[in-house]
Amino acid sequence: MRAFLFIISVVLCFAMSAQEGQFHGRVLDAIDGRPMEGATIERTPQMDGVLADGCGYFQFPWDDEQTWSLEVRFIGYETVRRRVRPQEMAEGDTMTFYLRPRSFVLDTLSIGSAELPIVTYGSEQHSVSDYLFTEDGLLLLTYPKTLNRGAELRWLDKAGKLLQMEVLPKSWKVEALLEDYTGKAYLVGDYHLWAIEGKYEELRFVKTSKQSFQDEVEPILDTTDGRWVISTWYPRFPAFDYYQFIIEDSTYAHVHRVADEHMLELCRAEYKYLAPRDKLYFRRMALDTGMEKEVLACIASYENGLYYEPMNAPMVVLDDTMHVFDHHVSLLYRYGSDRQLLDSVAIDYHGGEKVLGNPFTGELVVDEEEKEVYALYSVPGGRTWLTAIDRANGRTGRTHPLVHPYPERVKVRNGRVYYIYRPFESSQKKYLYEEGL
Repeated sequence: MRAFLFIISVVLCFAMSAQEGQFHGRVLDAIDGRPMEGATIERTPQMDGVLADGCGYFQFPWDDEQTWSLEVRFIGYETVRRRVRPQEMAEGDTMTFYLRPRSFVLDTLSIGSAELPIVTYGSEQHSVSDYLFTEDGLLLLTYPKTLNRGAELRWLDKAGKLLQMEVLPKSWKVEALLEDYTGKAYLVGDYHLWAIEGKYEELRFVKTSKQSFQDEVEPILDTTDGRWVISTWYPRFPAFDYYQFIIEDSTYAHVHRVADEHMLELCRAEYKYLAPRDKLYFRRMALDTGMEKEVLACIASYENGLYYEPMNAPMVVLDDTMHVFDHHVSLLYRYGSDRQLLDSVAIDYHGGEKVLGNPFTGELVVDEEEKEVYALYSVPGGRTWLTAIDRANGRTGRTHPLVHPYPERVKVRNGRVYYIYRPFESSQKKYLYEEGL
């Protein structure tokens, strides 16, 4: 069946390229030759444009009286411009355009070693869905066919020896593994979490509400000098704060505020355009909660708006120093354990306003053992790499491209990068790989 579908697709692509009365072009990846579906082709002086189809083909009405200028673009690739004189081509011929992945210039690049990835864990009977490092070894969430019908928890020691395996009840609907600020591991379900307690043959699971965990535990990010670091981040509101909770006297002390001021202004303006009935509803809610009616309306509706973008300003605590990577103002703030601002430096690895032109995924990967922070990048085609960020000056440094495309669950530990990967269109199960940085 797969061979039949391939033959059909080749025939269709050939048929589409063989139409007469049209100028034919094709856009291909210069690296692997695959069709660039969705590539944009603009023609001047006619000032019109088309998109490449699933086979990479495009066409314009034949015109042998003019010289055209064609501009071919695709996100993440270099733009190609070419002057075309249709009168010099035979009608029905196809002109091919090869696009190369765009190179992103960083401050200083030191490419990682060419060490090939090795399999940390792999089995022909089950795939790896998620993993967590523990003091004693490695926790793996695996499944033989599908995660929601056969989830398993495996505990391995540091040498890779299986210490314990538990087949989890199907009713739990386990989705992932999670670790809180103390290092305690949890199984995440649709409505509940199960804390993993004990070890090996004494392994046990303690059920807790997912909502109560999100309200009471998840906001605690880390500790500094025995104080909790807490975030008020909420996905439906374009501003939040970082606090310290001082355990001795049960008080909160403000550390840093993050806000997208422009988006916040648009969000609060939502209230103005509500129907009178909805305005009355939020006025009453404001009286009950003590919150502003504009904020309540923003939280209720703005997340689904056209201009909404989730806030992204993670905090990383290393050596009792709080680092706030505020991507909204392009600054890295450093606070001491006593909340004193030590300094702030400019950062530009996230690309600033170049939303479509920068491959930064928005994710920072932390190596707590080596005290390193990495930005995770990815471009169309699955090419992925990590770039170290200097916490002292905010500049990017050593870069390590990952060998395999489309890695999942990328983590760094003790100077080595780990991820889950399965070769495309392969019968292999998902393995856990590691590479040296």
